[in-house]
Amino acid sequence: MKYTNLLFALLIGFILLVGYELYFRSIDNPRYDDNEDLWADQRRRLDDLDEDDVVVIGSSRAHQDINIHLWDSLTGRRPLQLALPGSPPYPILEDIVDNSQYNGLLIIGVAPGLFFMPANHPQSLEVYQKSVDYYNKQTYAQKLNHILYKPFDHKLAYVNNEDYSLRSLLESIQFGNRDSVRGPLEWPHMIDVDEYRNSSMTDQFEVDTVLQNMQKNIWSMFANGPQYNYDSTREEAIDQYVRKIKIFKDRGGKVVFIRPTVTGIYYENRNMIPREKYWDELLKRTESRGYHFLDHEEIKDFDPPEWSHFNKKERDLFTQFLVRKLQEDGLIKD
Repeated sequence: MKYTNLLFALLIGFILLVGYELYFRSIDNPRYDDNEDLWADQRRRLDDLDEDDVVVIGSSRAHQDINIHLWDSLTGRRPLQLALPGSPPYPILEDIVDNSQYNGLLIIGVAPGLFFMPANHPQSLEVYQKSVDYYNKQTYAQKLNHILYKPFDHKLAYVNNEDYSLRSLLESIQFGNRDSVRGPLEWPHMIDVDEYRNSSMTDQFEVDTVLQNMQKNIWSMFANGPQYNYDSTREEAIDQYVRKIKIFKDRGGKVVFIRPTVTGIYYENRNMIPREKYWDELLKRTESRGYHFLDHEEIKDFDPPEWSHFNKKERDLFTQFLVRKLQEDGLIKD
């Protein structure tokens, strides 16, 4: 009798799980979680690269605006994608310079509001914790858990921790705001990643203006909130890049900075961190080449759906542009 009850319970659980999975497959495709373990997977490959390889670091634009598989088809080398959305790139640069022997090409994305933060800023410290520190301190249990989880991650929708796990669904329940208390932000699903952390905007987000406007509202809220005084730490922020890039170049590495196209509130607020004082000074003091969207006719009129990140078509065009410029400037082989 007890075995009958157990089998009945397992059957009910299986039916519920299948229904859960089928429901979320009806509204979205299974995909990889872009979590600390996936980043650590890619970071682990760094020591196998040579001087002809390419590594990408930066924030979400460096992550989402480059198609590393298209790059591979154009050059025969797939870049290592180590950019982290919402994060200053300095902690990753420091890790590459101090804890590896990599000496190839380093592409560094510049999102000014995140890029020009000193290493002791809370957002920089958070990057250390969720990437570099996690990679260095990853336990055998965490590694084993990721190995066991990874084969199911992109094949089952319900295991997606970011959006469809039961915990995520409960946390995403929206209640009406009261007094001055606001609930958590509801981020629309904008991108998918694969096992190499190649990123692409979802088909739905590319055409759904409701989702695009949700994201624009979030960007507007950030832009209109309290602003960090970048001038107070400008020298400190630029100096940290100057020091690390000098070490990197002294061992044979090459560096290029990129500033992909933005529109809307990001374009309107571009002078809050003036180009002359920040971008131009960065290139001058690091003695590095940079590609700024305002300097290139072929990319300056791109139109990101939510002001900040390319759709798949413009991502591919930007990738082709970047490969071509790097080849023309002798930074990668033809």
